[in-house]
Amino acid sequence: MAWQFAYEGEVYREDDLTLDQAEAIEDALTAKLREGNGTAPRATWSQIAPLRSAMHARIVMSHMIADRANLSIEVAAKSLGGLTANGIIEMFADAEDMMPTQYDQGNPPEAAEPSTDT
Repeated sequence: MAWQFAYEGEVYREDDLTLDQAEAIEDALTAKLREGNGTAPRATWSQIAPLRSAMHARIVMSHMIADRANLSIEVAAKSLGGLTANGIIEMFADAEDMMPTQYDQGNPPEAAEPSTDT
């Protein structure tokens, strides 16, 4: 797993992307790169680095959040616009803390039932 981030209690992992989602992210990044240089080469998945580029971070995160939360990409991207660089780094670090440490046949354990004790 190359990267993952946490946003509003959800963990988004690169490993969970479908081929369609990954290609849509490549397409969006390529379009953005070509805004400044109409002949920029197509972005490939191996070049995408959300922790090394704000543009990459916004495109990757907004696509993944939009898909899971059933939002438009524009709405998801706008929700990320006020985040600081440190906030983005913390979102990627926090995802590590939210991942299960034990698995059963490759699956994380089921969440515990909420307690009604007070």
